[in-house]
Amino acid sequence: MNLAGIGAVAWIPFLVAAVANFTGGYITLMLQRAGWSVNRSRKTLMTVATVLSPIGILAVHAHSLFWTLALISAAVFFWIFWSIAVHSLSGDYFPPRAVGSVYGIAGTGSTIGSAISTWAVGRTLDATHSYTPVFIGLSLLMPVAMIVGFSLMGRVEPVQGFALEPSKP
Repeated sequence: MNLAGIGAVAWIPFLVAAVANFTGGYITLMLQRAGWSVNRSRKTLMTVATVLSPIGILAVHAHSLFWTLALISAAVFFWIFWSIAVHSLSGDYFPPRAVGSVYGIAGTGSTIGSAISTWAVGRTLDATHSYTPVFIGLSLLMPVAMIVGFSLMGRVEPVQGFALEPSKP
């Protein structure tokens, strides 16, 4: 594809991401209104996302623009489900006065990870001249993140005995 062709369709995964953002939030709300705990609803959303987002691997084998975009968009849709759950965790674990700090620390880690990933994708493309290892590698990161995350996070509920000293004027 030339640059004009890319520009004509590059917005589609972003539109799908916006739809997923609202859909994931709505599903979480409905699950919690149906009596699901925060722990169950967050982990269910993360598990569904982890199982379904690797569909993006198939995009490297698609032979049409339609299927390439459809598969990438599906992977993005489920990645946003994951993202909704993860970005909500600081508010689930910590009191309101600490959420901004916790979220900021997590955002710093995310930014460092993004910088490393960007470098690694470039190195991989330079070495292989193929997007296949990139799509496979990125699709396998979420299952790894879920295994590590679930083993570290325990039950999603407010941290007991958490005392953050309020700032003094």
